[in-house]
Amino acid sequence: MPRRSLEACGDRPLYCILSGENPALAAGELEALLTVYGDNPDIRIYTGLALICGHAADTAKKVAERAGYIRACGSVHGVYYREELAAAVAEAAESHGSVRIKIHAPHGYLSRDEKNRLLRRIIDAMGVKADVYGKTTIDIAGLGPDTFIVGLREAEQPSREYYRRRPSTRPFFRSIALSIRLSRAMINLSRTKPGDTLLDPFAGTGSIVIEACIMGIRSIGVDIDWAITRGCLVNLAHHRLPCTCILGDSVDETLVESIDAVVTDPPYGTGASRHGRSLEEIYRGLLRNVYDALKPRGRVVFLAPHYAKKLVDDAVCREGYVPVARYSHYVHNHLTRLVYVVEKP
Repeated sequence: MPRRSLEACGDRPLYCILSGENPALAAGELEALLTVYGDNPDIRIYTGLALICGHAADTAKKVAERAGYIRACGSVHGVYYREELAAAVAEAAESHGSVRIKIHAPHGYLSRDEKNRLLRRIIDAMGVKADVYGKTTIDIAGLGPDTFIVGLREAEQPSREYYRRRPSTRPFFRSIALSIRLSRAMINLSRTKPGDTLLDPFAGTGSIVIEACIMGIRSIGVDIDWAITRGCLVNLAHHRLPCTCILGDSVDETLVESIDAVVTDPPYGTGASRHGRSLEEIYRGLLRNVYDALKPRGRVVFLAPHYAKKLVDDAVCREGYVPVARYSHYVHNHLTRLVYVVEKP
């Protein structure tokens, strides 16, 4: 079976399937994770797919286990044209017993009818080896409308585990709690490593602190409201995590010193109290008070509503941070969150 060239990317480059919910955020998260694990790879981003050349042997497992918006990773078997896919999948499956087939094709690459016809051709080529319960997964993902990769999946996001500990299962729950996936993506964008210290100055119910602690990051939450702080401690105890949450005002006080990163979701919506402060006071106070506590090159990753973009941009510049990235995250018709990534020089 002929294989198309990946332009000197090596015999077995790594592929990662990016979440269709927010591919741009997923790509940024992937780049940050590869930096965390010390790789210096060549990353190529496609629609819903990333190819990584020059990676370490265990990169796929490490990335998938920590990811928020990266669904799965594996090694590329080959690059093929559309008409070659059935035979290519059969070839890739030869030494793996029964396999599952997953097709990841952005809108416009393969229609539903084309996917169904492709699956029938694959099943005809493989016989009984195609099985929804197969232990090995073969991914088909589009590089373009007529060119696809066939890859052997090595690791995937632990989505069942995320579902089991979703915010609504915690003893102290508020509807505005961040999802596990967004919390993890923000932590990963901060480039914190296991053993680093992370601060969440607006900890709320503890979504960010909980996920960071599970990743092996020393995490400290702060909240101005005693009832919320106590609820955060209850949630940490529920998950048997050694991290903590303290009562304090992150807008007016510097409460923690020598931290590697700040990851937080300040109050801005109708469901979160700002305790009489304006959005400008909150963001200026946050960025000002964590600046001295941050180590050089430490990052602050935080959320802001789309309608506060101008004042937040101004606060970032006034407080002396270097903007790194900004991602849009759609919530509903009246709110799009902006994920800011800024760095202390």
